[in-house]
Amino acid sequence: MRKISILFTSLFFMLIFLCVCQDNALATGKNLVGQKPPEIDISSSFNSKETLSLSHLKGKVVLVEFWATWCPPCKKAIGHLKELHSKYASKGLIIIAITAEDKDKIKKFV
Repeated sequence: MRKISILFTSLFFMLIFLCVCQDNALATGKNLVGQKPPEIDISSSFNSKETLSLSHLKGKVVLVEFWATWCPPCKKAIGHLKELHSKYASKGLIIIAITAEDKDKIKKFV
């Protein structure tokens, strides 16, 4: 039950992101299945010096997680994401966790 709750929370945040980034496509009834996802360009990262963008990951399975240190469901999801990563990273799963918080706050949290 806990994993379902965590998965639901993650999907909820992804749904909000898609609504905002796709001109409220879901709210207007547009079908996004098979459509190109909105581009994400990350020039600064906590654990990598490389610029990251979804277009460079085309053809790979990518899970994008939006999180914050103050978010209880986000904190609960970390264990599940680690489990997914350890189970499927060797098969090509890439997990991208995105937060708007600064690196010092993230360091303290980690």
